[in-house]
This record gives sequence, structure tokens and C-alpha cells, in this order.
Amino acid sequence: MLELPEVLALAKQIRDELRGGRIVSINRGNAVHKWVWYNREFEENAKHLEGKTVAGAEGKGGWLFVSLHPGYVLACGDMGGRVQLHRSDATLPKRRHLQVTFEDGRILTVAIQGWGYVTLFKED
Repeated sequence: MLELPEVLALAKQIRDELRGGRIVSINRGNAVHKWVWYNREFEENAKHLEGKTVAGAEGKGGWLFVSLHPGYVLACGDMGGRVQLHRSDATLPKRRHLQVTFEDGRILTVAIQGWGYVTLFKED
């Protein structure tokens, strides 16, 4: 499970390093895991995420919320695993369930080890 100090540190890193970053692609990663839940079909989430820019991020409890402009929030939570920011694909984890690539080449990955949610909500 993501712990609050880790979530707060991740939110700060995303605000500091990804704010204004434009998403150019999103994929499911390279691992299949039956305990990863999405609130929509993955392809639908990908369609909504591509072209969005990071507006901010915050942590609450074991959840990481990434605000995307215009109008969406990507939430990851209740999970055993890692959310990481990479400057290139050379440092990607061997196993990952979500990979978000930005225009400048940075990559955000989510790797779930136990169970968890990766959800996309409309901001309202």
C-alpha cells in the first residue's frame, strides 16, 4: 500500500517536475495482473489521457491524485507497488501495469504488486 509520506513525496515530485507536461501516449505496460482495477476499459482511459497536460498533484491517505488539464483526475491508490517518474526508458521497471509517456520523453510508471486501482475521473 502506498503510505502517506510516499504519496506526499510523489505528489510534490509530480508538481515540481511534470506540471505543464503533455501526455503523448499511455499503455498498459507489460504485465497482466488480475488484481488491478480500472474504472473504464483501458483503451477508453488512454483516449481520454492522450494530449492532456499535468496541472498538479496531491496525496490523500494512500491515494495519489494527478490533475490533468482539461478536466480529468488520474487516481492511483490502495496498492502495494510503486509509482515512479523516469527520465528515460533505460530505468523503467521490469514489470509495470501503466506507462504514461510525456512529450519531453519522461515516463510515469505504475507497478502494482498486491492489488490496486488506477482510475480516471472527470474533474467535476
